[in-house]
Amino acid sequence: MSEVRKHASRNSCWIVINKIAYDVTQFVGSHPGGEAVLLSYAGRDATDAFVPLHPPGTLKDCLSAE
Repeated sequence: MSEVRKHASRNSCWIVINKIAYDVTQFVGSHPGGEAVLLSYAGRDATDAFVPLHPPGTLKDCLSAE
Protein backbone atom coordinates (compact mmCIF):
# COMPACT_ATOMS: atom_id res chain seq x y z
CA MET A 1 0.00 0.00 0.00
CA SER A 2 2.90 2.40 0.50
CA GLU A 3 3.50 2.50 -3.27
CA VAL A 4 -0.21 3.07 -3.93
CA ARG A 5 -0.30 6.02 -1.51
CA LYS A 6 2.25 7.78 -3.74
CA HIS A 7 -0.35 7.88 -6.53
CA ALA A 8 -3.09 9.98 -4.97
CA SER A 9 -3.62 12.78 -7.47
CA ARG A 10 -5.36 13.56 -10.77
CA ASN A 11 -2.03 13.17 -12.56
CA SER A 12 -1.31 9.76 -11.04
CA CYS A 13 -4.36 8.03 -9.63
CA TRP A 14 -4.12 4.48 -8.36
CA ILE A 15 -6.76 2.63 -6.37
CA VAL A 16 -6.84 -0.82 -4.77
CA ILE A 17 -9.74 -3.19 -5.31
CA ASN A 18 -9.70 -6.68 -3.83
CA LYS A 19 -6.01 -6.34 -2.89
CA ILE A 20 -4.96 -5.46 -6.46
CA ALA A 21 -3.65 -2.02 -7.44
CA TYR A 22 -5.06 -0.35 -10.54
CA ASP A 23 -3.78 2.75 -12.31
CA VAL A 24 -7.01 4.59 -13.12
CA THR A 25 -5.32 7.83 -14.20
CA GLN A 26 -6.49 7.58 -17.82
CA PHE A 27 -9.98 6.47 -16.74
CA VAL A 28 -10.69 9.27 -14.25
CA GLY A 29 -12.19 11.65 -16.82
CA SER A 30 -14.49 9.04 -18.32
CA HIS A 31 -15.71 7.33 -15.14
CA PRO A 32 -19.52 7.16 -15.39
CA GLY A 33 -19.91 8.18 -11.74
CA GLY A 34 -17.71 11.22 -12.20
CA GLU A 35 -14.06 11.85 -11.55
CA ALA A 36 -14.63 13.10 -7.99
CA VAL A 37 -15.57 9.57 -6.93
CA LEU A 38 -12.34 8.06 -8.18
CA LEU A 39 -10.23 10.91 -6.88
CA SER A 40 -11.74 10.52 -3.42
CA TYR A 41 -10.20 7.03 -3.34
CA ALA A 42 -6.90 7.91 -5.02
CA GLY A 43 -4.04 6.21 -3.23
CA ARG A 44 -6.41 4.12 -1.12
CA ASP A 45 -8.38 0.89 -0.98
CA ALA A 46 -11.71 1.38 -2.76
CA THR A 47 -12.98 -2.19 -2.39
CA ASP A 48 -15.83 -1.41 0.02
CA ALA A 49 -17.14 1.34 -2.25
CA PHE A 50 -16.57 -0.50 -5.52
CA VAL A 51 -18.01 -3.97 -4.89
CA PRO A 52 -21.63 -3.02 -4.06
CA LEU A 53 -21.94 -0.72 -7.09
CA HIS A 54 -20.25 -2.62 -9.92
CA PRO A 55 -21.29 -5.91 -11.53
CA PRO A 56 -18.80 -8.78 -11.85
CA GLY A 57 -16.50 -8.29 -14.82
CA THR A 58 -16.30 -4.50 -14.54
CA LEU A 59 -12.62 -4.52 -13.64
CA LYS A 60 -11.72 -6.91 -16.42
CA ASP A 61 -13.67 -4.87 -18.95
CA CYS A 62 -12.40 -1.42 -17.91
CA LEU A 63 -9.04 -1.68 -16.16
CA SER A 64 -5.79 -3.58 -16.04
CA ALA A 65 -3.81 -4.27 -12.88
CA GLU A 66 -0.49 -2.52 -12.20
